[in-house]
Amino acid sequence: MPKTDAGEKLLRKLGYRLGHTIGEGTFSKVKVATSDKYKGPLAIKVVDRKQASPVIVHKFLPRELSIVCKIRHPNIVRVFEIIEVCNGKLYVVMEAADTDLLQVVQQLGKLPCVPKARDI
Repeated sequence: MPKTDAGEKLLRKLGYRLGHTIGEGTFSKVKVATSDKYKGPLAIKVVDRKQASPVIVHKFLPRELSIVCKIRHPNIVRVFEIIEVCNGKLYVVMEAADTDLLQVVQQLGKLPCVPKARDI
């Protein structure tokens, strides 16, 4: 049975259930999730601040989170909630998307024009 950390226990108390990993980066993973609070497909990005460099943790991550929390656009996933846990993990609750921009570019090649890129 996989080990459950304090953050995952907190997520369960808040009504979230984590599923399998759908993406992975240097210091984060994105997992499929369900919630009692939000309907529809969700993803939770689990950021391990202990593995990230101090520049990422103190400069880039706060700026990214500030921006994504303010954006309301139909072609950009919406962030619903950010949960910080004392174990160094950060959980970003967001809409789950069918694909990401990298996958679209890999499928279509170079995007032909600004209107096409804007529609994706």
